[in-house]
Amino acid sequence: MRYRTPRRRFIAAHGALRKLLGAYLGLHPSEVAFVHNEFGKPALIGAGPGQFGGRLSFNLSHSGDLALIGIALDAEIGVDVEYIRDEPDFAEIAGWFFAAEEVEELNRLPDELRGRAFLSGWTRTEAYAKARGAGLGGMDEMGQPQDWSLYVLEPAAGYVGAVVVEGSGWRVTHRHAPLEER
Repeated sequence: MRYRTPRRRFIAAHGALRKLLGAYLGLHPSEVAFVHNEFGKPALIGAGPGQFGGRLSFNLSHSGDLALIGIALDAEIGVDVEYIRDEPDFAEIAGWFFAAEEVEELNRLPDELRGRAFLSGWTRTEAYAKARGAGLGGMDEMGQPQDWSLYVLEPAAGYVGAVVVEGSGWRVTHRHAPLEER
């Protein structure tokens, strides 16, 4: 079912996150509490009696009618998803956040491929920043990329996404769970 407003999408995505975390923690979704750092990265408060305790890291992203939730045990995680679209500001944004080589490569693409390519790069950048718990402005101080694993996703037709997890050797499992609008 399609969510008609951004607010309803936000509520549905956060409700799904609480339900998933509650299942891991042995808590009712209403008992799952968050705190956010200065850049907005969420963490659990009072992780509850479940076997995972305070060892879960999680992240949420939503765009269009899709939400992407990442949950990891004993490692930081960041996720990002974007609905593929063309925007006139992509080139300017890329100039601010992408390496010069990436911007040149993006500019060499035909117009019809540029939106998807930009958003694919953007989701990788955003997921990495979110995993680190730093805003995009702190990208220069983010550590070594080899300490992180990157997984590029196409979670649904018309969307691109990325998952970044601390460390290596991860197995990424994808589950699709349609949400019901109330």
